[in-house]
Amino acid sequence: MNKFSFLLVLFTLLITACADPCKDVVCGDNGTCDEGLCACDIGVFGDNCENLYRDDFVGDWSMISHECSNGSSGSFIYSFSVGEKVNEVEIRSSVTPNLLLIGEVDGNIVTIPSQVLFFGVDVTISGSGTLVNENSMELELISAADGQEDLVCNSVLFKP
Repeated sequence: MNKFSFLLVLFTLLITACADPCKDVVCGDNGTCDEGLCACDIGVFGDNCENLYRDDFVGDWSMISHECSNGSSGSFIYSFSVGEKVNEVEIRSSVTPNLLLIGEVDGNIVTIPSQVLFFGVDVTISGSGTLVNENSMELELISAADGQEDLVCNSVLFKP
């Protein structure tokens, strides 16, 4: 091999070795490229950060069972809709029109951080839900108000 060919091969190898591994990788608005792979924001997944975990929660969820620590039970619908952030859902209840909770989704879990709602008195609500599968969720909500015992309600929900 002559010197020119050797230098050409060496130059080609150096350029190839220094090439940006993220040059042709598109991670969209919800991720960044790291060493040729997309690192997705919280609440987002997929090879190109194209899927949102919250989408699995969005829809109307009917109750299979619902029991509260005070002995009450019921049957109503929770509606989950898209929140402002890619990892947020808004949660409403068909039985309580003033109920609007914001949940944060990560994978198959929605966490409902403490939120104060006014129902004649301030009530702090928190909780979490877990997707069992695409049509089934277990949800626990905890309500606390001054001077009252915490109310813990556990529901099994399904999405038709």
